[in-house]
Amino acid sequence: MTKTVFSGCPHDCPDACAFKIRLEEGRVGIEANGRLPWTTFICPKGKRWGRRIFDASRLTTPLLRREGTFIPLSVDDALDLWAERLSQTVREQGPLSVFFYQGAGSLFFSKNLLPHPLAELGGYRTTGGSLCGAAGNAGLEETFGVVPVQSVETFAESTQAVLFWGRNVAETHLHLLPLLQRIRDRGGRLGAVEIRPTATTALADRWWQVHPGSDAFLAAWLCLKLLERGLTRPGWEARVDNGEAFTAFLSDLDETALLARTGLDQRQGGALLDWLLEGGPVTLYGGWGLQRYLHGNECYRWIAALAVLLGAFEEPGGGVFFGKNEMARFPTALLPRPPQLERLPIAAWHRELESLEPRIGQLIVSNGNPLRQAPDTEGLRRAFDSIPFKICLDLTLTETARSCDLVLPVASFLEEGPDWRGSYWHRYLIRSEAALPPPPSVWPETLLFSKLSQRLGLRSDPEAMRETMDDLMLADREIEEVGDGIYAWREPEFWRNPRARAALPESLPEGRHPGGNRLRLVTVHVAAYINSQNWDLPETEALFTLKLAPEELDRRGLADGKKALLTAENGRSLEVTVTSDKNLAPGLALFPQGGPDVNRLTPPLSSPGSGAPFHETFVTVSALKRSGRSGP
Repeated sequence: MTKTVFSGCPHDCPDACAFKIRLEEGRVGIEANGRLPWTTFICPKGKRWGRRIFDASRLTTPLLRREGTFIPLSVDDALDLWAERLSQTVREQGPLSVFFYQGAGSLFFSKNLLPHPLAELGGYRTTGGSLCGAAGNAGLEETFGVVPVQSVETFAESTQAVLFWGRNVAETHLHLLPLLQRIRDRGGRLGAVEIRPTATTALADRWWQVHPGSDAFLAAWLCLKLLERGLTRPGWEARVDNGEAFTAFLSDLDETALLARTGLDQRQGGALLDWLLEGGPVTLYGGWGLQRYLHGNECYRWIAALAVLLGAFEEPGGGVFFGKNEMARFPTALLPRPPQLERLPIAAWHRELESLEPRIGQLIVSNGNPLRQAPDTEGLRRAFDSIPFKICLDLTLTETARSCDLVLPVASFLEEGPDWRGSYWHRYLIRSEAALPPPPSVWPETLLFSKLSQRLGLRSDPEAMRETMDDLMLADREIEEVGDGIYAWREPEFWRNPRARAALPESLPEGRHPGGNRLRLVTVHVAAYINSQNWDLPETEALFTLKLAPEELDRRGLADGKKALLTAENGRSLEVTVTSDKNLAPGLALFPQGGPDVNRLTPPLSSPGSGAPFHETFVTVSALKRSGRSGP
């Protein structure tokens, strides 16, 4: 007998695909739910869920650390212990001694409900920003007051030229590719600004290779040339608050010095300017990498300014495409409202532990694996060790779970519901239903927090709130049912709002440079896995392959394909295989993101918006003098 239910991919991915789940004789098949127009197929990462939930590595019982090892215990005993320790911590130290760390392992709406018992206890600390898009979003909000939305429909129907600015969509945003073909079919153009050749630069008609982190300078140079030559779209000044100050700032800049920062010469810069002016409207499609610097917000401020000068407000299909709030339709009445709340920057919270008052007495980690995903692994481990009691809720025994005192297994999205998710790309919402029951002793997170609340004598009931959330979503007059669990939102489009305005930048970043024998380490997204949900990441040699320009190998006396030692400013090292890439610029070291141990090298920095500037990592590469993967 075959059973069919409808759901959606939980991954932190812009595509936000709609699933049709077929259950037959203990097998789970995942197909595309074509009621969502942009879900035309399911990628391997999505289909993997069909066997992932049966994987032998999955947790099926709570675990308690005792004398350096884990022992199993019942869910009731685990919840009793958690409630006892939580009550003691709040009683002795106050509510802000509880730190709730929530990652982006799942983008389902129910994850917003989990902190309610903590709010009822008086409050909590939690993270601010994100490990991915926080700095870019901050820059766009500084410019427009919001992260501007361009609908996928407008993009597909009206955009005539797309400039992918540090965004490798052919690797990490596959459902955009059919739309690009549609744009090409009507005579449209694809371009790219990148630090290296990618699958997307291969797809583009033209591309320009720039120095890492120089995006703000390139956008400023393009703005300057548009103004100098009188090539801006008429009317742009009427839509900005500081047109005169912006123009005055640009007029004082040295255009030769600006362009030199990018690595482009006058001919190359001029070719990019001409490409932008060939015909519009032009969408500047921004990526995650160019905002992973201490000045990532300013990169986006200048790209936004360029979009305004090119006529983003005047013509449908122009503008900046980066992301948006995928939780925008979550019923705000159900958000926790703690009496006390303190946010700590997600990439650097552990640096503040010694100065916090009260100190953190309990850490709760849900839906994330910071000991692999976040910067400064060694510092994080020390922080974990200093916290008296730590709880992790996850599907498998991750690096973070292994460092906790109590581990609670949780149900997957296929085993809980109803639930909802939105997208930071398209305007559709997906309603997800449970396809099969979870294993014994494995409960949904909302139920675990509800049972915790009961033991504490509280009224909060996240499991019941999930049902209320479902009722409110179904009654939401701003969304319309399409069928098979798909709902279309009449989402406002920022660029078509006649009241939308911009405040353009009046400064440029300083920027940090490697200097001496150092290289800038840049880690990049890959198609094989999602960095915020990488518990099935393959442990392969490819994860430790470091790409360098041929001259950088020669300078260090290194041979292509041989082992070397990668050492960061913090003194931590990693044994890698070096490989020559003639397409890379000197001064750059390229590495896959999300692999084991790489974040031993990354510093715990915080950029505007509490972003995580991973690319402010400077390293040396030297011949391997001893065996062993990791250094001191």
